[in-house]
Amino acid sequence: MASPNAPDDGPRSSLQPILKELCDAIEGCAGVPAALRVLRDAPALPEGWFEEDDGRVGLRLALEHTGWSAEIVFRERTDLRLTPDRRVPVEAMMPLVKRVLSAEIETRRLQHQVSMLHSDNATLLRRTRLDHMTGLLNGTSFHRTAHRLVERVERPRHVALLLIDVDDFKVVNDTFGHAFGDRYIRLMARTLRGICRAGDPVGRIGGDEFAVLLCDIPEDEAWVARTVRRIQTSFMTATHAMEPRCRGAASIGAHCFAAPGPAYADVFRLADAALYREKAMKNSRSVPRAM
Repeated sequence: MASPNAPDDGPRSSLQPILKELCDAIEGCAGVPAALRVLRDAPALPEGWFEEDDGRVGLRLALEHTGWSAEIVFRERTDLRLTPDRRVPVEAMMPLVKRVLSAEIETRRLQHQVSMLHSDNATLLRRTRLDHMTGLLNGTSFHRTAHRLVERVERPRHVALLLIDVDDFKVVNDTFGHAFGDRYIRLMARTLRGICRAGDPVGRIGGDEFAVLLCDIPEDEAWVARTVRRIQTSFMTATHAMEPRCRGAASIGAHCFAAPGPAYADVFRLADAALYREKAMKNSRSVPRAM
Protein backbone atom coordinates (compact mmCIF):
# COMPACT_ATOMS: atom_id res chain seq x y z
CA MET A 1 0.00 0.00 0.00
CA ALA A 2 1.26 3.49 -0.79
CA SER A 3 2.64 5.48 2.15
CA PRO A 4 2.82 9.13 1.15
CA ASN A 5 4.24 11.57 3.62
CA ALA A 6 4.14 15.36 3.73
CA PRO A 7 4.89 17.72 6.59
CA ASP A 8 1.90 19.21 8.39
CA ASP A 9 2.82 22.71 7.36
CA GLY A 10 -0.28 24.85 6.91
CA PRO A 11 -1.49 24.72 3.32
CA ARG A 12 1.23 22.23 2.36
CA SER A 13 -0.49 19.50 4.38
CA SER A 14 -3.12 19.41 1.62
CA LEU A 15 -0.48 17.75 -0.60
CA GLN A 16 -1.46 14.41 0.89
CA PRO A 17 -4.04 13.49 -1.79
CA ILE A 18 -1.70 14.16 -4.73
CA LEU A 19 1.17 12.38 -2.93
CA LYS A 20 -0.99 9.29 -2.55
CA GLU A 21 -1.99 9.34 -6.22
CA LEU A 22 1.63 9.69 -7.35
CA CYS A 23 2.80 7.03 -4.93
CA ASP A 24 0.19 4.59 -6.24
CA ALA A 25 1.32 5.28 -9.81
CA ILE A 26 4.99 4.76 -8.90
CA GLU A 27 4.19 1.48 -7.18
CA GLY A 28 2.32 0.39 -10.29
CA CYS A 29 5.40 1.03 -12.42
CA ALA A 30 7.90 -0.47 -9.99
CA GLY A 31 5.88 -3.42 -8.78
CA VAL A 32 7.36 -2.74 -5.34
CA PRO A 33 5.73 -0.96 -2.35
CA ALA A 34 6.96 2.62 -2.02
CA ALA A 35 6.76 5.64 0.25
CA LEU A 36 6.82 9.17 -1.19
CA ARG A 37 7.62 12.22 0.89
CA VAL A 38 8.41 15.85 0.23
CA LEU A 39 11.00 17.78 2.22
CA ARG A 40 11.28 21.52 2.63
CA ASP A 41 14.65 23.24 3.01
CA ALA A 42 16.40 19.88 2.91
CA PRO A 43 20.20 19.78 2.49
CA ALA A 44 21.28 20.06 -1.11
CA LEU A 45 21.75 16.38 -1.93
CA PRO A 46 22.29 15.07 -5.44
CA GLU A 47 19.36 13.77 -7.43
CA GLY A 48 19.20 10.14 -8.37
CA TRP A 49 19.24 6.74 -6.79
CA PHE A 50 20.56 6.26 -3.25
CA GLU A 51 20.72 3.54 -0.65
CA GLU A 52 19.75 4.11 2.97
CA ASP A 53 21.64 2.72 5.96
CA ASP A 54 19.17 -0.13 6.31
CA GLY A 55 19.74 -1.13 2.70
CA ARG A 56 16.53 0.26 1.27
CA VAL A 57 16.78 1.80 -2.18
CA GLY A 58 15.43 5.27 -2.89
CA LEU A 59 15.20 7.96 -5.55
CA ARG A 60 15.74 11.63 -4.80
CA LEU A 61 14.22 14.48 -6.83
CA ALA A 62 14.92 18.21 -6.72
CA LEU A 63 11.70 20.22 -7.19
CA GLU A 64 12.95 23.25 -9.06
CA HIS A 65 12.07 26.80 -7.97
CA THR A 66 10.30 25.60 -4.81
CA GLY A 67 13.05 24.99 -2.24
CA TRP A 68 11.61 21.50 -1.77
CA SER A 69 12.78 18.04 -2.68
CA ALA A 70 11.06 14.67 -2.90
CA GLU A 71 12.21 11.22 -1.91
CA ILE A 72 10.78 7.87 -2.94
CA VAL A 73 11.86 4.91 -0.83
CA PHE A 74 11.11 1.41 -2.10
CA ARG A 75 10.31 -1.35 0.38
CA GLU A 76 11.97 -4.33 -1.22
CA ARG A 77 11.57 -7.84 0.09
CA THR A 78 13.53 -10.98 -0.56
CA ASP A 79 10.92 -12.10 -3.06
CA LEU A 80 10.24 -8.60 -4.44
CA ARG A 81 13.26 -6.66 -5.69
CA LEU A 82 13.54 -3.43 -7.65
CA THR A 83 15.47 -4.93 -10.52
CA PRO A 84 17.13 -2.75 -13.21
CA ASP A 85 14.32 -3.44 -15.67
CA ARG A 86 11.80 -2.22 -13.09
CA ARG A 87 13.77 0.98 -12.54
CA VAL A 88 13.39 2.01 -16.20
CA PRO A 89 9.64 2.88 -16.10
CA VAL A 90 10.11 4.53 -12.69
CA GLU A 91 12.82 6.81 -14.08
CA ALA A 92 10.67 7.56 -17.11
CA MET A 93 7.85 8.96 -15.03
CA MET A 94 10.06 11.11 -12.76
CA PRO A 95 9.89 14.28 -14.96
CA LEU A 96 6.10 14.13 -14.68
CA VAL A 97 6.27 13.57 -10.92
CA LYS A 98 8.57 16.58 -10.53
CA ARG A 99 6.32 18.83 -12.62
CA VAL A 100 3.19 17.78 -10.75
CA LEU A 101 4.73 18.22 -7.30
CA SER A 102 6.34 21.55 -8.18
CA ALA A 103 3.04 22.87 -9.53
CA GLU A 104 1.09 21.65 -6.50
CA ILE A 105 3.55 23.19 -4.05
CA GLU A 106 3.55 26.50 -5.91
CA THR A 107 -0.27 26.50 -6.05
CA ARG A 108 -0.51 25.96 -2.33
CA ARG A 109 2.12 28.60 -1.66
CA LEU A 110 0.08 31.13 -3.65
CA GLN A 111 -3.14 30.04 -1.94
CA HIS A 112 -1.45 30.52 1.42
CA GLN A 113 -0.29 34.00 0.44
CA VAL A 114 -3.78 34.94 -0.75
CA SER A 115 -5.24 33.65 2.51
CA MET A 116 -2.73 35.70 4.49
CA LEU A 117 -3.59 38.79 2.44
CA HIS A 118 -7.29 38.27 3.13
CA SER A 119 -6.51 37.89 6.83
CA ASP A 120 -4.33 41.02 6.86
CA ASN A 121 -7.01 42.98 5.00
CA ALA A 122 -9.66 41.83 7.47
CA THR A 123 -7.43 42.86 10.37
CA LEU A 124 -6.78 46.24 8.78
CA LEU A 125 -10.50 46.71 8.13
CA ARG A 126 -11.29 45.91 11.76
CA ARG A 127 -8.67 48.38 12.95
CA THR A 128 -10.02 51.16 10.75
CA ARG A 129 -13.69 50.48 11.62
CA LEU A 130 -13.52 49.57 15.30
CA ASP A 131 -12.62 51.45 18.44
CA HIS A 132 -9.39 49.92 19.73
CA MET A 133 -10.39 50.02 23.40
CA THR A 134 -13.94 48.68 23.30
CA GLY A 135 -14.24 46.80 20.01
CA LEU A 136 -17.34 48.84 19.16
CA LEU A 137 -17.68 50.80 15.94
CA ASN A 138 -15.61 53.97 16.01
CA GLY A 139 -17.30 57.31 15.41
CA THR A 140 -16.75 57.43 11.66
CA SER A 141 -17.99 53.88 11.13
CA PHE A 142 -21.01 54.32 13.38
CA HIS A 143 -22.16 57.49 11.63
CA ARG A 144 -21.64 55.92 8.20
CA THR A 145 -23.59 52.80 9.19
CA ALA A 146 -26.38 54.74 10.87
CA HIS A 147 -26.68 57.11 7.90
CA ARG A 148 -27.15 54.14 5.57
CA LEU A 149 -29.73 52.45 7.81
CA VAL A 150 -31.70 55.66 8.29
CA GLU A 151 -31.68 57.10 4.78
CA ARG A 152 -31.28 54.11 2.48
CA VAL A 153 -33.92 51.69 3.69
CA GLU A 154 -35.92 49.47 1.35
CA ARG A 155 -38.99 49.24 3.60
CA PRO A 156 -40.50 51.39 6.36
CA ARG A 157 -39.07 50.77 9.79
CA HIS A 158 -39.34 52.36 13.21
CA VAL A 159 -35.98 53.39 14.60
CA ALA A 160 -34.51 55.09 17.66
CA LEU A 161 -31.14 56.79 18.03
CA LEU A 162 -29.69 56.77 21.54
CA LEU A 163 -26.79 59.01 22.52
CA ILE A 164 -25.12 58.00 25.79
CA ASP A 165 -22.80 60.16 27.86
CA VAL A 166 -21.02 58.57 30.83
CA ASP A 167 -21.56 60.95 33.75
CA ASP A 168 -18.63 62.35 35.72
CA PHE A 169 -16.05 60.33 33.84
CA LYS A 170 -13.28 62.81 34.68
CA VAL A 171 -14.07 62.44 38.38
CA VAL A 172 -13.97 58.64 38.08
CA ASN A 173 -10.68 58.84 36.21
CA ASP A 174 -9.11 61.22 38.72
CA THR A 175 -10.33 59.20 41.71
CA PHE A 176 -9.53 55.66 40.66
CA GLY A 177 -6.86 56.16 37.99
CA HIS A 178 -6.71 55.86 34.24
CA ALA A 179 -6.53 52.05 34.22
CA PHE A 180 -9.81 51.93 36.10
CA GLY A 181 -11.20 54.57 33.75
CA ASP A 182 -10.41 52.34 30.78
CA ARG A 183 -12.20 49.42 32.46
CA TYR A 184 -15.12 51.77 33.18
CA ILE A 185 -15.43 52.67 29.49
CA ARG A 186 -15.16 49.03 28.43
CA LEU A 187 -17.87 48.17 30.96
CA MET A 188 -20.26 50.61 29.33
CA ALA A 189 -19.43 49.06 25.95
CA ARG A 190 -20.23 45.57 27.29
CA THR A 191 -23.44 46.86 28.86
CA LEU A 192 -24.63 48.32 25.56
CA ARG A 193 -23.61 45.28 23.56
CA GLY A 194 -25.32 42.97 26.05
CA ILE A 195 -28.64 44.82 25.94
CA CYS A 196 -28.76 45.72 22.26
CA ARG A 197 -29.51 43.15 19.58
CA ALA A 198 -26.78 41.79 17.34
CA GLY A 199 -27.96 43.81 14.34
CA ASP A 200 -28.14 47.15 16.16
CA PRO A 201 -25.07 49.35 15.48
CA VAL A 202 -23.29 50.34 18.68
CA GLY A 203 -20.41 52.81 18.61
CA ARG A 204 -18.04 54.76 20.77
CA ILE A 205 -18.20 58.19 19.19
CA GLY A 206 -16.10 60.08 21.73
CA GLY A 207 -13.99 59.57 24.82
CA ASP A 208 -16.97 58.91 27.11
CA GLU A 209 -19.71 59.13 24.50
CA PHE A 210 -21.54 56.23 22.88
CA ALA A 211 -24.34 55.84 20.35
CA VAL A 212 -26.83 53.09 19.54
CA LEU A 213 -29.23 52.80 16.63
CA LEU A 214 -32.18 50.56 17.53
CA CYS A 215 -33.75 49.30 14.32
CA ASP A 216 -37.12 47.68 13.66
CA ILE A 217 -38.45 48.43 17.11
CA PRO A 218 -42.07 48.69 18.30
CA GLU A 219 -43.76 51.98 17.46
CA ASP A 220 -43.86 52.76 21.14
CA GLU A 221 -41.74 55.38 22.90
CA ALA A 222 -42.39 53.62 26.21
CA TRP A 223 -40.43 50.62 24.84
CA VAL A 224 -37.47 52.91 24.13
CA ALA A 225 -37.77 54.47 27.60
CA ARG A 226 -37.62 51.00 29.18
CA THR A 227 -34.51 50.19 27.13
CA VAL A 228 -32.88 53.42 28.33
CA ARG A 229 -33.61 52.52 31.95
CA ARG A 230 -32.24 49.01 31.43
CA ILE A 231 -28.97 50.46 30.15
CA GLN A 232 -28.66 52.87 33.07
CA THR A 233 -29.56 50.27 35.70
CA SER A 234 -27.28 47.59 34.24
CA PHE A 235 -24.35 50.00 34.03
CA MET A 236 -24.86 51.19 37.61
CA THR A 237 -25.05 47.61 38.89
CA ALA A 238 -21.99 46.49 36.94
CA THR A 239 -19.82 49.42 38.03
CA HIS A 240 -20.81 48.96 41.67
CA ALA A 241 -19.83 45.29 41.44
CA MET A 242 -16.48 46.31 39.97
CA GLU A 243 -15.86 49.02 42.59
CA PRO A 244 -18.27 49.34 45.55
CA ARG A 245 -17.41 53.02 46.01
CA CYS A 246 -18.51 53.78 42.44
CA ARG A 247 -22.06 53.99 41.19
CA GLY A 248 -21.84 54.36 37.44
CA ALA A 249 -24.31 56.73 35.87
CA ALA A 250 -25.06 57.70 32.30
CA SER A 251 -27.22 60.33 30.64
CA ILE A 252 -29.09 59.13 27.57
CA GLY A 253 -30.87 61.15 24.92
CA ALA A 254 -33.23 59.33 22.57
CA HIS A 255 -35.07 60.28 19.43
CA CYS A 256 -37.61 57.94 17.86
CA PHE A 257 -38.64 58.25 14.24
CA ALA A 258 -39.88 56.39 11.19
CA ALA A 259 -37.43 55.63 8.40
CA PRO A 260 -37.12 56.55 5.65
CA GLY A 261 -37.88 60.03 6.78
CA PRO A 262 -35.65 62.68 8.32
CA ALA A 263 -32.02 63.08 7.36
CA TYR A 264 -29.56 61.39 9.71
CA ALA A 265 -27.98 64.74 10.58
CA ASP A 266 -31.37 66.00 11.80
CA VAL A 267 -31.97 62.80 13.78
CA PHE A 268 -28.59 63.14 15.45
CA ARG A 269 -29.25 66.79 16.29
CA LEU A 270 -32.59 65.92 17.94
CA ALA A 271 -31.09 63.03 19.94
CA ASP A 272 -28.25 65.31 21.02
CA ALA A 273 -30.75 67.94 22.18
CA ALA A 274 -32.57 65.26 24.18
CA LEU A 275 -29.27 64.23 25.77
CA TYR A 276 -28.50 67.76 26.91
CA ARG A 277 -32.02 68.17 28.32
CA GLU A 278 -31.42 65.00 30.32
CA LYS A 279 -28.10 66.30 31.66
CA ALA A 280 -29.60 69.70 32.48
CA MET A 281 -32.45 68.02 34.35
CA LYS A 282 -29.99 65.95 36.40
CA ASN A 283 -28.02 69.06 37.29
CA SER A 284 -31.12 71.01 38.30
CA ARG A 285 -32.37 68.16 40.49
CA SER A 286 -28.93 67.49 42.02
CA VAL A 287 -29.15 63.84 40.99
CA PRO A 288 -26.51 61.75 42.86
CA ARG A 289 -23.32 61.55 40.88
CA ALA A 290 -21.19 58.55 39.93
CA MET A 291 -19.26 58.78 43.18
